[in-house]
Amino acid sequence: MDEKTRQSTNRMSKVEDYKVLITKQFDELEVMMNKQMHLTDPQAVEDKMYSVNYKWHFISEEDRDFYQGCRHALDNGLKW
Repeated sequence: MDEKTRQSTNRMSKVEDYKVLITKQFDELEVMMNKQMHLTDPQAVEDKMYSVNYKWHFISEEDRDFYQGCRHALDNGLKW
């Protein structure tokens, strides 16, 4: 494998690893919301949301909708 191919493969691997991390963080956020933690421990939910917020470029449309729903529930004190 030449150097250019190796670098391209390495970049793709990093992006895929990053996407796996984002999925894990969204899964954790979903568990928190299902446990109503946005009502009982809003700071923990806020912190989790902050951890994915800056990755917006890599977030799917479905996850963006979920994030917006979480934000609405958190901001308005709504049950999930």
